[in-house]
Formats: sequence, structure tokens, C-alpha cells
Amino acid sequence: MSRGSYQFQTIHTLEARSNMLLEGTTRHFKLNDPQVFQMIQGLLNPTVEILASKGIVYEELRRVLVPSRDRHDRGLVFNYNKFDTGDYGRDVVDRLMPLLRRDSSHSLLFGDWLNGERKNMAFGKWLEWSPGALGTVNLDLAHERYSPYYFAYLNNLTTVDAARIGQGFKAHPAYIGLLDLDFDSPVKTYLSTCLIRDFIKHRKDIIKGHEDDRDPAEDYNLSRFDFDKCGLTVRSLPFMYYGVLLSYKIEREHVPQDGDRRFSLNALTPAPKMIDDFEVLLDEAKWKYLQEEKGGSLKRAGMAPLDAAGIANRIREKVDDSYIYRLARATNGETLKFNVMIEAIPGIRTECALQYLPAQNTLRVITLY
Repeated sequence: MSRGSYQFQTIHTLEARSNMLLEGTTRHFKLNDPQVFQMIQGLLNPTVEILASKGIVYEELRRVLVPSRDRHDRGLVFNYNKFDTGDYGRDVVDRLMPLLRRDSSHSLLFGDWLNGERKNMAFGKWLEWSPGALGTVNLDLAHERYSPYYFAYLNNLTTVDAARIGQGFKAHPAYIGLLDLDFDSPVKTYLSTCLIRDFIKHRKDIIKGHEDDRDPAEDYNLSRFDFDKCGLTVRSLPFMYYGVLLSYKIEREHVPQDGDRRFSLNALTPAPKMIDDFEVLLDEAKWKYLQEEKGGSLKRAGMAPLDAAGIANRIREKVDDSYIYRLARATNGETLKFNVMIEAIPGIRTECALQYLPAQNTLRVITLY
């Protein structure tokens, strides 16, 4: 990837939050940071090459692998007791695929609400705590005793896409509604812990994982979904690549104990340092540039009245609330950077690019989007 005179190698997202491959391998073999860096590089290069051999450009998957400020995340909610089949996942996918544009791309996640009989963990209770996520979902919360709910989660939707999906399922007896999951909420956080990252629809292709001991050149559909019927072609690759580098992470607050940020920083450099106590630096020249060229972004983020130090402090407050993505490393190793999504004002999202300077314990603001 080229940016001006720099050549960057970019990892859109790295999943070490629920996928235990990196954590387990590191512990078992007692790997140090340089070895972990080499392990991640050893996953990235084959992933890019396997995708390319199947006609898929890794860079073009950016929108389905990272959060977006101008597209939508939605969760379809179903009562699984009201399907006329026990294979309700297949029923949903069979109906959903024709509702998506032929040229669109989305990550799709599926799963049940996991709470058993615990009323304090019921879906309705979490909706009460997340009024902004309610969308078109209509539940009789007062009488809900448990949560027989199944979810299909999609990202990278336009407003028209979301409306078409909702209308397409409106008459389905099991369909309850569409959650609005663009912004942080308790229900979005909980869903991030219990949904399976099943596949990516990228235009006319379905990207999935297959067994690690299967030839990477093969394309094999391990799922029960009939993509051929929908006119889609399965392009598969080993799970160890798909799970770490092609899994969309639903946004939630950073948890230091899960190791996700540690591995993400280690993907940038063999000598990572955690950023918890780093200073965010916005120099005067960059501040003037943002005022002149990115005034709309500053206004949208509620930072237009602030001076350089005030903007830097505001970004510092928000860095710990987000996971980091678009992990970009100059091929000479001298420039490292990543992006974070900032919700400084409720209902408003701003993307911030930061240069990672571990030797100076500093994150330097590059730009806002």
C-alpha cells in the first residue's frame, strides 16, 4: 500500500480478543515479543497471498473488517421458537442473501442470546439499558422470563440496505426487529461476546474458514448454508488465517486483561509498549491543518472550539474506550500508525489516525476523518 513516499504494510484488524490462537501459542512456546511479531507476519503474508490466488484483494476488505463512521451495523432479532425448522440459521441465511446487493460486502455474525434462565441477563433487560439500540425491536419486556432469541449481525450497510432487510423479513413469523448497533451500548457489548464470526460476503464471493490441514488452494463450504442456491461462490482458507485476520470485532470498551491490544501493538513492532500512559501529541502545525482542512471533522467531534492541547486531551480520554485497527507499518519499520474510532458526542463518530512512537511514549495525531 502506498501513501506518498512511504510504503506501508497494513493489517485491517487483528482478533486476539476471543480467538485464542495467538495467546495459546505464545504461552505454550513461551514466545518473546520479536517471536510474536514474526508469528503474526507469518499469518499475514499467507492470508494476503491465498486471498489473491482466489481473486480477492485483501485491501478491498477494509470496510467489512473495521468500524465505520458512515455505514451501519444492524442486528436482526428472531424468536427461535417460532421457526418452522430446527435449522433456523439456514432459514435466515437463505432469506437474507437475496436481500443484499450483488456488489455489496459485509461481515456476518450469528448466534443465540446466552443467558439461560437468569433474568438479570435476559435480552430485554439489556435493551432497557440500551435505548439507543432499540431500533425497530418491539418486546413485551415486562413479561420476558428468558431469552429465546437468535441474532444475525451485519456491518457495512447503507440506510437503504438496512430498510430493505427489515422490510424483507417483516412477514417472517420469527422476526422481531432490527437493532441499531452503530454506537456503543450494553447490548452491543454483550453481543460481542456471544456471536460467531461466520463468513464474509464480498460481492459475489463468500469468504469462510476451512480446516487448517486442508489444502489452502481448495474452496470448501464447511457450513450448512447453501450459497450456490444464492448464486454465491465460496472462497475458503484455513481457520488459523481467517480467525485472526478476517474476523470482524464488534466494538466494545478495551479490556486490558484480554490481550487484544497487546497483540495488535506487537503486530506493528517486535518491541511493543502498551499505550495506557502515552501522551497524545497534537503539534501546532497539525492543529492548524486540522482547522483549515478538517474543520468539519473537528466540529462533528465537538472539538472545534478547543486548542491543540485540548483536542489532544480529548483524544487521550477516548483512546482507552476503543480497540485499535488499521495497523500500518512502513516497510522500513520507521513509521507505525493505527486508527481508533471516537464517540466524543453521543451519536457522532470520528475516526482518528495516530502515529505510534513507543520510544517517546507518545501517540502523535495524524488526522481526523
